[in-house]
Amino acid sequence: MIDGLPRLHQTDLRDTLTFAPRGCTIHGWSKPTARKNSFTALYFDPLQLRDDLGDRYATHDLGPFAYARDPALAATMRKLRDVAITSIVDGLYAEILCLSAALEIFGVSVQGEGKLSRRQLQAVYDFVEANLAERISLDDLAKLAGLSRSHFSRTFTATTGVGPHQFVRQRQLARARSLLAEQRDLPIDTIAKAVGFGSANVFRRAFQQAYGASPQVYRRDKL
Repeated sequence: MIDGLPRLHQTDLRDTLTFAPRGCTIHGWSKPTARKNSFTALYFDPLQLRDDLGDRYATHDLGPFAYARDPALAATMRKLRDVAITSIVDGLYAEILCLSAALEIFGVSVQGEGKLSRRQLQAVYDFVEANLAERISLDDLAKLAGLSRSHFSRTFTATTGVGPHQFVRQRQLARARSLLAEQRDLPIDTIAKAVGFGSANVFRRAFQQAYGASPQVYRRDKL
């Protein structure tokens, strides 16, 4: 658990990124699988960040995030890991990598651009995919992006072209479509619950509206 974030249920944490601002506590447990596991921790000095980044250091806009996927930031962190374990450290290279990581984390101003950053968007995507069976609230998603609910809703729509609710519903129905085709013995009611619909009737109507066929007809046609 991370202060300010909803409970997370993601199990595959490989190549994921977590950020906790100063004063934010992290607690919980994990049971690693039987393979080589490691993590890289990077600590930022707020005073140094203000000197290095100036106006781009927007900590007031950045809340915690967990298990995000950002290819550019992940690549920088892997380079920092390699620097940390090498016997001869190039101090300048290490400083450049640390500054690159800071820019990638703190250097995007959501308020100015009116859209979510790549990291914020991926955090929302990953959370939705991992929690389709749960009740996903606007508050949950806004906290992942470190924004107010109203600001998140506007910027998410501006970034993706669909509203948060529409996006979640699309992902729920897409998962249901896969389950209908791949697990043919799974009852419709069970599938409805598995993708977050409290009512099988509501699920049937939503599926029909989205795909032009009822769940039963869709499954039959996939034979």
